[in-house]
Amino acid sequence: MKKKLYLIAFSILLGMTTFSCQSDDDKVFEETPAARIAADQAKLTRLLLESPAFKTNYFPKDSEYGGSQIYLRFTPTGQVFMSSNF
Repeated sequence: MKKKLYLIAFSILLGMTTFSCQSDDDKVFEETPAARIAADQAKLTRLLLESPAFKTNYFPKDSEYGGSQIYLRFTPTGQVFMSSNF
């Protein structure tokens, strides 16, 4: 019984190593995570520096921490441009 159990465990491990992702050819992102975060922060900073721009924090419940930041910019024609970190 133990031999069968060891054989099953060995075959599972062999299958996992054989069929696991072994190549990095299918890259989803062109940049590193740090570069993407820096680009997003620069974009949001630029948005805040344009006037009139506002930043607000949205908390879905009073008992939860975290929440989301929402950036708003209003145009003279009454349009609102929003960006957030949902």
